[in-house]
Amino acid sequence: MRTPLDYLREMSGREVNRQTICPGRDVRRQEVAFTFTELLVVLATLAILALMILPALARSQGPSQRTICSDNLRRLMQATTMYATDYHDYLPSPNWNFPWVVGWLYAPANNSVPNLIAAPYDANPELAYQGGLLWPYTKNMSLYRCPLDSTNSPVWKVRANKLCTYTMNGAVCGYGSIAQSGSWRLSQFKPSAFCFWELLTTNPGDFNDGTSAPNEGVSKSHGAIIPVGTFGGSLDWMTTINFYREAALPAPNRAWCNPATPNGR
Repeated sequence: MRTPLDYLREMSGREVNRQTICPGRDVRRQEVAFTFTELLVVLATLAILALMILPALARSQGPSQRTICSDNLRRLMQATTMYATDYHDYLPSPNWNFPWVVGWLYAPANNSVPNLIAAPYDANPELAYQGGLLWPYTKNMSLYRCPLDSTNSPVWKVRANKLCTYTMNGAVCGYGSIAQSGSWRLSQFKPSAFCFWELLTTNPGDFNDGTSAPNEGVSKSHGAIIPVGTFGGSLDWMTTINFYREAALPAPNRAWCNPATPNGR
């Protein structure tokens, strides 16, 4: 019985193609190549897809980061409330320096904020937090930093306060009017008043200690909104415009809320 191999041998010296083996079909290999125009069309399509997908990915990350930030501030407020419960309603000192005293965030090191990139904190950063009055209630360094506050930023490296993205309202110590480590009682503040907010990470001057006045910078990390923790323990997201409007009011308000003065300053 003849095999296909025998048949091909008989055809030696002659061009073997599909017309011979299988009439009506061409077996000669046809090379396929993109024209320059087709290549441009493919690249343009990929670019359009990238423009459509990347913003969607950015939007999906935003809510997640805001959720983490919200949880951080909410837990810091819980820790503050627990501290006040344990200390006869007095709030922790807000680290309004000078004078350099132990406050909510840190215990001073050589009349300064503990430097996370210097010994011994560079080897064990937790040491810098352990002296803070809220540490026994938090014991988690991640609570003190917004996920968008990058430690690789050149601005972060020159900040005095590298420990935390959030600041306590200086109203807690009357913006420095209460001597030494004193503070007001939690019950002296309206529940809606601002206790914590997120600072402007592009301005190292706002990170000189652990507290701020409302007329200092507020964060732009989340776009046009910032997280604010209230003395009542709630977490609010408000626009930066509304925050500054509140801070510009001449009368006592949620931002300027020193209980000892007629205008909250």
